[in-house]
Amino acid sequence: MSTPWVAATVARAMQAMATVALDLTTRRKGIMFPDLPGNSQDITIPTSITPARAVVYHPAGQDPRPPVHVNFHGGGFVMRGVRLDDPLCRYLAAGAATIEKVEIRAACCAHIAGLRERGELLDTLDVLTTYAVRVEMARRGWDREWPPVPAIVPRTGRWPGSRDGNWDAKINARIPADLAEQVQAACWHTSAEAIGKLRAWRDVHPEIVLEGGPLEQYEELAGQVTSPVDVWRGALGRLFD
Repeated sequence: MSTPWVAATVARAMQAMATVALDLTTRRKGIMFPDLPGNSQDITIPTSITPARAVVYHPAGQDPRPPVHVNFHGGGFVMRGVRLDDPLCRYLAAGAATIEKVEIRAACCAHIAGLRERGELLDTLDVLTTYAVRVEMARRGWDREWPPVPAIVPRTGRWPGSRDGNWDAKINARIPADLAEQVQAACWHTSAEAIGKLRAWRDVHPEIVLEGGPLEQYEELAGQVTSPVDVWRGALGRLFD
């Protein structure tokens, strides 16, 4: 389960099976424990994170203050269906205990997402890298909306003015698409003028220039270009410092 695509496939399969199971549970209420029809009530419990749906199963007795059993089931944070344990809860409620079956998946997922967004929970490489990139963009003052980039903007490969050399190791991480687009747009709109001058320089100097004034001019223009790779390296450098 440590491989992302395997975990995602298993999660989707569990969700599909849970949906089928919920449908079967609904249809078999009169089949399993037919002598325990149950008295249930759907409610919503307010929490500090998000409202949580729950089902209350009342016992058949007249006790004004019966004991209460709370049945929590997160479903592995992938399976939906607050009534999946309906037969069990009706059975327990028949023993004079009030059952509360709470659906906590949505609440937990919202809470975890909030912690990750604020940088308070960096529990995966994807989340850690995303946070580092956001910090790097904020440091540059680029964490804002940018105009769309033209079609000529390179999506892969080296940008004009890029230096040679690679890191010794590769890091595979996924970041949100909107963040990747923001990095691409910020780099282009802050470097477009210098890139245009570099292309004009190359037209004037098609041959290899190793020294002298033309090379100094190239170096000066190249220093004004920031490619997405510079942002990735700046962000990852913060992780390793």
